[in-house]
Amino acid sequence: MSTATMIPTREGRVSTNAAVPPSATNEGSATGVGLFSLALGAAEIFAPCAVARLVGLKLNPKLVQLLGAREVASGVGILTQKRPTSWLWGRVAGDIMDLAVLGTARLREERGARGKLIAASAAVIGVTLIDTTLSARYATKGGKKSAIGRTPREQLVHFLSDMYSVEQQALAQLISAPEIVRDPQLADDFRRHYTETEQQAGLVEQRLKAHGASPSAIKNAVMKFGGKGFLLFARAMPETSGRLVVHSYSYEAMEWAGYEMLVRFAELAGDGGTVATAKLIRAQERTMMQRLERGFDMVERLSHADCSPQELSEHVCRHLAEVHAFESQHVMLLQKGEDIAGSPILENIYRLQLNESRKDARLVEERLQKLNSGTSKIEDTALAAGGLNWGLFFQAQSDTPAKFAAFVYAVLHLEIGGYEMLKRTAHRNGDDTTEQLCDRIIAEKRSMADGLTELFGAAVHATFNST
Repeated sequence: MSTATMIPTREGRVSTNAAVPPSATNEGSATGVGLFSLALGAAEIFAPCAVARLVGLKLNPKLVQLLGAREVASGVGILTQKRPTSWLWGRVAGDIMDLAVLGTARLREERGARGKLIAASAAVIGVTLIDTTLSARYATKGGKKSAIGRTPREQLVHFLSDMYSVEQQALAQLISAPEIVRDPQLADDFRRHYTETEQQAGLVEQRLKAHGASPSAIKNAVMKFGGKGFLLFARAMPETSGRLVVHSYSYEAMEWAGYEMLVRFAELAGDGGTVATAKLIRAQERTMMQRLERGFDMVERLSHADCSPQELSEHVCRHLAEVHAFESQHVMLLQKGEDIAGSPILENIYRLQLNESRKDARLVEERLQKLNSGTSKIEDTALAAGGLNWGLFFQAQSDTPAKFAAFVYAVLHLEIGGYEMLKRTAHRNGDDTTEQLCDRIIAEKRSMADGLTELFGAAVHATFNST
């Protein structure tokens, strides 16, 4: 399908959205919530064991630190954004995650533990009500649009700044990845791509300077923090190598999609230098995706080669629960599609993907029930809330059709990676039914991703013409 063309409006400007500033009361409340997030997050990061004792639960310190990283990122987003609606709703999702942890973790074996848990649960419920009320107020204010627009060059500079921040998060992730992945070849791949990513960041910065612009210090700080949160998430979960590779694969897909978009933005702005830079980096991101795909076999062997039959069966169920969580995240994202898509054809493809993801989630649930297992509520909640890998960047920015399409493309590859790992584990376990289910869903997800790629031009067009 050919790339859609776009004709700017008179005076070279194009229509975009900007929110009417919220009331001073809302701003004051948001500041308070932001400061609370920073304080709570700092406590969870630097004193995770003390926080666990305070709520009366036995909790993995790394999980508590992950929750703290999320809190700090939310606080930074709320305090630095003029319209922090997405960050406030992110806090609501985080509150739900906290309640899930409080409701399912084991009590400490000490006097008063249950009372501490009840008090902590009541406090989180109260905070959830505050966060939900404030988020709804901001969403209402944000529904009012003004007529501020960007020229093609202004939009290009804005997107270049976004991609520079994406590279900063990638660097924060890649620096420690070789130590986590365990396989020598994959470790070398991560080191090589770290060098490539340093060069990519430099090239994007050069294109920004060519337009008299510079990277955003705030966005870069948030992205670097998100990259560290990504690694903290990987370390806090079992089978770290597999999860690292799957999440990295998804992040590379998001970067590839971002540079696909950047090529189109640069073409509309008549910037041949940025077109050439974006095409070069796009090719490197695709190559890294291929390296990670080749690594699926190795990380599966590292995770399961020494497992007993009983352990292997448990791992199959664990991977099934994880892909169910990925489907939940995809459903949550796609439910926003009607409001963000920007065009009927994109709305339609997101609606079709939403229906397919719901169907796939049901198939996974049925398979788990056949294996006498069930979905992981904690994992579903945490992953559906967005995580801390590549999602922070998009929560920090105003949603646009182009960014939304790139994010959907990334989540599709998160699912593909998850099902690829499940498929290999099921094969090792002799579970033909699960393996065949994976083959069918992987083919479907790859087809969805290819179909979405053909509409990237439409997403760029819609970004300019949103009203």
